[in-house]
Amino acid sequence: AVIGRRGEKTEAVKWLMKREDWDLFLVVFAESHPSGHYFWHFHDASYPTHTREGAGALRHALREVYVALDRALGEILQNIDDTTTVFLVSGDGMGPNYSGSHILADLLTRMGLFNKHNLGDDGKSGAKSTDAKQAGRIKTDLLSAVRNMIPERLRIAVTQTLLPRSVQEKLSLRWKTAGISWNQTRAFLIENANEGYIRINLKGREPEGTVEPGKEYEELCEEICGIVKTMTNPANGALAARAVYKADDIYHGPCRSHMPDIIINWNDDAKITTELLTEKYGVARSAQPLFNIDDPACRV
Repeated sequence: AVIGRRGEKTEAVKWLMKREDWDLFLVVFAESHPSGHYFWHFHDASYPTHTREGAGALRHALREVYVALDRALGEILQNIDDTTTVFLVSGDGMGPNYSGSHILADLLTRMGLFNKHNLGDDGKSGAKSTDAKQAGRIKTDLLSAVRNMIPERLRIAVTQTLLPRSVQEKLSLRWKTAGISWNQTRAFLIENANEGYIRINLKGREPEGTVEPGKEYEELCEEICGIVKTMTNPANGALAARAVYKADDIYHGPCRSHMPDIIINWNDDAKITTELLTEKYGVARSAQPLFNIDDPACRV
């Protein structure tokens, strides 16, 4: 890192530029991206978690990262001649995140489209059926209950330390979806911290699809889009979504089946935190805002 290692990366870049005979030299500074995630609430006075009290040395941390990056770039540019063409590119921007994606699960639940297994107080399934299929669901429910007793941070640490990447991804997906009652679910979420991604539990595409292709699929997409387009932030009355798309209207090709069916671009001006209001289904809620900072090193 530019700051943490006192310019070691910059020195390494300068050394390589002088040592190698190159036609294309690519340098990546990633510090501005995680810094935006962790330090934005110190920088932006309008952000809900911003505080001027207790920020201490982190108050200007985001600005200091950009100053360090600018200094590093200046040193690198001093080591090239006038025949070199320089491109300075940013992968994406950084700013406040007022996405409502974390509230969509409750919305789909209120609409009766997304369901999880019902566990009684004794940890057993509330259903009375004793056939093999139901027994399998009970087993899944109990595994989910045991999993949830283990703190998430510990689960993640063990997984990342002991298992290869491919196994990590499969295990993470299984943990996240273990509690879903697929035979009673018609739509579900693909997790994303920015856009809202909703996928239909389509027969023939999903392992336990419930929605028929064709008319039923189209009508369900229209229903969800209609609700999402009219959602507001009850705190200020602003429309929650800037745009809502059906993927079939904008994407085509052999990989279309891997994508969500509905894509929601959120309205930053709505400043969504934990609630979305719908006329038909009331207020959908999330216990925590998406921008909640839970890293102990960054708490104020």
